[in-house]
Amino acid sequence: MTEKYGKDSAAIPVAPAPFRFSSWEEGQALILLRNENYFEKDSLGHRLPYLNAIKTTFFDNKATEFLLFRQGQLDSFNDIDPSFKDEILSKKGELKKAWQGKIMPPFILPGIEYLGILVDTANEVTKNSALAEESKAGH
Repeated sequence: MTEKYGKDSAAIPVAPAPFRFSSWEEGQALILLRNENYFEKDSLGHRLPYLNAIKTTFFDNKATEFLLFRQGQLDSFNDIDPSFKDEILSKKGELKKAWQGKIMPPFILPGIEYLGILVDTANEVTKNSALAEESKAGH
């Protein structure tokens, strides 16, 4: 992918095989559609995936995200605004009964994290960083 698109490859979304890319509005939403040509089937011979589409939305405001989840407009949320913490968690940090079965406990939330480290000795911002110095020294 990087060889084909070069420095622009980070802006080109790649969908996993069960889904195909539909659209991406940076900072707003990513939509993947079911890949009708996906080969895998479940144990009963039904074609996977079961979902027709996946829409991932990106919110800057955790409170808005949680309110939309509570209204049934979102299937999940990644983090909760501290102002809603007491509504969901007991003082021991456990899910309150009203939320059990509706959300996963906070310690097992699925997610993908990415950590990128820019080591570019030509970039004014990073050329004198400790990592850039290590890179120049060949360590």
